Parts: sequence; C-alpha cells; structure tokens
Amino acid sequence: MKNVFLQWLLLISVMLTSTLIAYRLGYLSYVFENDASHICAIIAVIFTATTAHCGVLAWKFSAYSDALKNAQTYAKNEYAQTMAVFKHRLQTSMEFEELCVKLGLLGTVLGFLMMFTDIKNPSTDQLKYILAGLATALLTTMAGLVASICIFAQNKLIENGMELFDIKNDKVWPDESA
Repeated sequence: MKNVFLQWLLLISVMLTSTLIAYRLGYLSYVFENDASHICAIIAVIFTATTAHCGVLAWKFSAYSDALKNAQTYAKNEYAQTMAVFKHRLQTSMEFEELCVKLGLLGTVLGFLMMFTDIKNPSTDQLKYILAGLATALLTTMAGLVASICIFAQNKLIENGMELFDIKNDKVWPDESA
C-alpha cells in the first residue's frame, strides 16, 4: 500500500503550484480586493487550517499503518478504536468542507443584498455599486466551491487509504461468526 501522507503531499504540491500561478497572474489579489464581505478571506483561513488538519491526519495515519505492518501481533479492539479515532477526525475535516460551501452561498446572498440595496437609490454611480455587489456574490461562491473541492480531494484521498488499509486488515482477523 502506498503511503497516504506521500500521496497527500503530492496533492498539496499540485494545489500549491496552482495557487502560486493564480497569485502571479493577479487572480488572488483580485479576489481579496473585490470581495466587500471579506468572506473569501474567512474561507481561505478555513481552507488553510483544514489542509493542515488533513496533513497531520495523513501523517499520523501513515505512521500508524507502517507501525502495524511491522508489528507481529496487535489487538483487534485496539485497532478498531484507533481506526474510529482516525475516522472521527476525517469527519471533522468533511464538516469544514461543507462549511466552505455554505460560506460561499452566504457571500452570494450578501452580494445580492448589496446590489438590491443600491438599486433603490438611483444615481449615476449606481452601476459601480451594483457591479461591486455582483463581484462579491460571484467571488465568494467561487472561493467556497474551490476550497470545498480541494478539501474534498484531500478527504477522499485519506478516506480511500483508510478503507484500503481496513480491507487488508480484515484478512488478519477472520469473522468470528463463521
């Protein structure tokens, strides 16, 4: 079985490279400068913290699976408890994935409210405010979706590693009901 942490590290390398390209092209500064609600910054912080959480989880799971591979014997109930802890921590990461989508939708609503608030006061500068509200709506939606997709990819990679490890270890302990 391939090391889950190394797979996660490769995925993060691709994400980091994409982020650096977006930064160099000016996309990141455009997003943060044009989001009047600052929800994109909140999403970025949540994404960074969740990525660190996934990295620690992948590291600890890889160390645990390597230790079990080298062990002569280990208790089935201890294994089950440890896997339950790993799965609970993965579930926490999945909840942050959902939070990013919800924050993106909240930003969309706030952006539309900004647009509609400015529509009732007609002026020559009205178009500028309407476009600012539309930019906020679209940028927060995009930030929420991109962060959610990236967190989903990390979660799926770790979850697949855990499931593969579970399948391999089911052969160690035959079903007691048989």
